Amino acid sequence: MLKFLANGPFRTGNEPSAITIDPRGRFIYLTNQLDNSVSAYGIDLTTGTPTTVTNVTGSQTNSTEPQPVALIVDPALGSFVFTANYLGNSVSGFILDATAGSLKVAQSSPFPTDPKPTAITAIPHGNHATQVVGN
Repeated sequence: MLKFLANGPFRTGNEPSAITIDPRGRFIYLTNQLDNSVSAYGIDLTTGTPTTVTNVTGSQTNSTEPQPVALIVDPALGSFVFTANYLGNSVSGFILDATAGSLKVAQSSPFPTDPKPTAITAIPHGNHATQVVGN
């Protein structure tokens, strides 16, 4: 049976659209469509309670191109986070700090895609191939 956490609900950005957990189960990442951002949360491994992760610039959000609708943490290394940005016709890439859970914009991000990507996936086991699905 699922139960609400005692100190929930937890604040997100505007219009959250996708959620993922890193392969180690330590961090949660959430896209916010109206804010064009990704929110990062640590997971208390004892209680399961999310805590806001502040990145190195002191911000609690990480900017993306317009309308991020999907995201992944690469399953092979757990070192990168990617968002499919529907109105930005792009993928935003971030480097994940495995200790703190904070994100830093990856070099050359955002990456152009076909129009209106709606999903993103990765292939595990070191192949590092990423597929973006659009309309």
